[in-house]
Amino acid sequence: MRFNRDIDKDIISPLFIACLVGLIILLPKIFNLYVDFLWFLSLGLESIFMTILKTKILLFLIFTIMALLFISANIYIAGVRDLRIYAIPILISLFVGFVMSNFWNEYLMFMNKTEFNIHDPIFAKDIAFYIFELPFYRIIQNFLFFIIFVSGVLILMIYAKNGGISLIRILRGDEFFNFHAIKPTSIIGINVSDKARFHLCALLGMFFLILSSRHFFDRYDVLYSTRGVVFGATYSDVNAVLPLLSASIFISLILAIMSFLLAISSKIRIIRINAKGLLIGIFIIYIIIILGLGLLPGLIREYRVLPNEFLLEREFIENNIEFTRYAYSLHNVQDIPMMPVENVSQEYIDENREIIDNIRLWDWRALKHTYEQMQEIRSYYDFNDVDIDRYKLNNTYTQVMLSVREINHEQLSREAKTWVNEHLVYTHGYGVCMSPVNSFTSEGLPEFLIKDIPPKSRFDELRVERPEIYYGEKTDNFVIVKTEIQEFDYPLGDKNKFTVYNGSGGIELNSFLRKLAMTIHLYDINIILSRYIRRNSRILLNRNINERVRRIAPFLLFDSDPYAVIANGKIYWIIDAYTYTNRYPYSTPYNREINYIRNSVKVIIDAYNGNLSFYAIDNNDPLIETYMKIFPGLFRKFDEMPNELKRHIRYPEGLFIVQARVYGIYHMTDPMVFYNKEDQWVIPEEVYGQGVRQEMEPYYIMTRPPGYDDLEFILMIPLTPKNKDNMIAWMVARCDFDRGYGDLIVYKFPKEKLIYGPMQIEARIDQDDEISQQLTLWSQRGSDVIRGNLLIIPIEDSLLYVEPLYIRAERATMPELKRVIVSYASRVVMGRNLDDAFEKLFSEIKVGRIEEKEHGRVEEMEERMDIEELVDLALKHYYNAREHIRNGNWSGYGLELENLEKTLLEMKNITKVK
Repeated sequence: MRFNRDIDKDIISPLFIACLVGLIILLPKIFNLYVDFLWFLSLGLESIFMTILKTKILLFLIFTIMALLFISANIYIAGVRDLRIYAIPILISLFVGFVMSNFWNEYLMFMNKTEFNIHDPIFAKDIAFYIFELPFYRIIQNFLFFIIFVSGVLILMIYAKNGGISLIRILRGDEFFNFHAIKPTSIIGINVSDKARFHLCALLGMFFLILSSRHFFDRYDVLYSTRGVVFGATYSDVNAVLPLLSASIFISLILAIMSFLLAISSKIRIIRINAKGLLIGIFIIYIIIILGLGLLPGLIREYRVLPNEFLLEREFIENNIEFTRYAYSLHNVQDIPMMPVENVSQEYIDENREIIDNIRLWDWRALKHTYEQMQEIRSYYDFNDVDIDRYKLNNTYTQVMLSVREINHEQLSREAKTWVNEHLVYTHGYGVCMSPVNSFTSEGLPEFLIKDIPPKSRFDELRVERPEIYYGEKTDNFVIVKTEIQEFDYPLGDKNKFTVYNGSGGIELNSFLRKLAMTIHLYDINIILSRYIRRNSRILLNRNINERVRRIAPFLLFDSDPYAVIANGKIYWIIDAYTYTNRYPYSTPYNREINYIRNSVKVIIDAYNGNLSFYAIDNNDPLIETYMKIFPGLFRKFDEMPNELKRHIRYPEGLFIVQARVYGIYHMTDPMVFYNKEDQWVIPEEVYGQGVRQEMEPYYIMTRPPGYDDLEFILMIPLTPKNKDNMIAWMVARCDFDRGYGDLIVYKFPKEKLIYGPMQIEARIDQDDEISQQLTLWSQRGSDVIRGNLLIIPIEDSLLYVEPLYIRAERATMPELKRVIVSYASRVVMGRNLDDAFEKLFSEIKVGRIEEKEHGRVEEMEERMDIEELVDLALKHYYNAREHIRNGNWSGYGLELENLEKTLLEMKNITKVK
């Protein structure tokens, strides 16, 4: 094919401009890609970067070429020979390739799937099909739909322009011989050439083929249905939706065949006569079926299911219960009955001193304010959070709270906010603060285990030899180390101590290309212009640990609460990571993104060097097994984690709160009970701060869980019946790696016995005259009274309730721990500390028992009731108990039974006397 010079110029000039514009757009992206590679390389994780990059390139090329060939072929068949038109499919194909490259994770999971060895109850397919395969099939379908649709629109426009498709006016009889009688209302028709008909019908046939496959895969979506009484396939889905979808598959195939036959109907006379009408008729049937998909399930549910709902939905309810419990790792929860006893004494407390000495009196919010006032040292330091952990100190298992002292550039003075200071001088935070969870001074302040700058530790186990914090929760900007200017290390009296970074973190700026790349990547020209930067200088990027892990493993979900630990003289961060999906069949979603979740990964980050280690801790999670196949250089086995760090892993609060909420419904495994929601549990509320009601948060404690002999670090939360305040159970997650890490236990109380819940204890605190008078007195003096978290402490077979009180003086920001409230059985006391509160508590119990004994003697001297009166009273208790059963008031029912028993015994005694 020959083109003249003018046409060449017309093609080349726009092409040159397009290439130039493309280069300008792509150049920053190329440099960003280069910087990302250097960053992964500096961490020794370049294999992860290359795996993702190669997969993106592969998908981009495959789908770009496929889209380009298909769309261009259709344009060529339509008769277009002008090369300029082919710029359209090129641009569209590049766009398609770019979009498809973003599905690299779905492709890699599809290619490396791991079987669950669990099959759904409807189609008997392994769960892996729904999580790893079906999403990728959907992506392919959407791609095919898109290129067919785009091709159809383009060739319609082409045929309309070249006359392959044209409008014609169908004249009435009087208009054939009278031109002036022709009116705009005359019937309009469409004239389609044989070539256009063949082309369009062929595309239409392809469309119906893809539509048929779509309906085939739509069948599996009934496992995510929300139409019925539970999430997942129910009676109307199985008996209405599935048959209609099967009919849709068949009709779509017929429509595809008819479209192909219509395309070649000029060569087959019989088909030419009937194909159009038949195609239209079948299409109408198809539309009716699609409408039926929207209407028929609702009609069946309304008139067939609702009158017999439980009978027809029972098996589907059982499916939902089974699959939801597994998806949230609740299928192995240990249910242990517990009957709290009221036999606590001072001797009992002394025998369990390890537990008492680890009761957390400091709330993290109050302690954070105290740390800020006492230990920030300078305004540019900041404590972002207070974490809870445990350490062996002098062979004593001790629960502690600690916080990292990070640098905060926002708090530098205005004069100090220069580029050099923010990026070259003030590069890191310094040290940690640590205090026991229950110790405080006479002034109500924490007793420090680690404090000051440089950090001073009371125990050798807590020595900090590398206190610099280059990577943390507030380190949001980049810094450059090993420059011509020294870094600020920490304040030393009236002067400052300076240092030079001696770690391996960061990327060397050893060439102009790297400096240029960083300048473009960070939009900061000073990186090139600064004379402080040497060839061995290193730039530390992505220093925020939350951002850091997400850039490395964007396919994982990360806990929002990283925590710091001290091990071997260094500071490390631990972040819990989750595998998750929203494609687990029959599992009720927790939110839009999650209906399956596992805490399968622990991430360790060196606060000085920024090195990361991903440890896979769940060997039974097919998702993490799949990711380990995809990224073999990323994940390590849990056995490889140093023991010093293993001692500090803990069950994450984020996962535990999800499981507790789901378990509140799915502890009901009996389908009838579940259907009626007869026994739903919820996380209770507490009174916090200045009288604000809030949902209780899970909390870490040190105790011996009932049934276990060793002192353990556990995470727990109480549970109450929905719309009631009494406690029905408490849920535990074991945290120690060598003591059943990850085991979930639920201690269930008998329903006939009243166990006080958090809000009932809070009400008793408010009603106590001595406590309320003291609170009022403090408030009248202008101080703020802050109520801490109410903690329920299980000790063997008993429960103690502990709530700290903080006082914040007027115009002060630092709260002081002033009182401790303890409740046991029906008594509430307030003391200056735990020991003082226990002394008061057991003094009251002793006095109470004496009073009860004396009262019993007086009662024995009183005249007994007549037998008829006792019979009437017994009947009254009996009828009251029946009424409580009808109303679901089990605590009232239990109380009436106790009264009935006392009445019957009294009748027996009277009978003996007579």
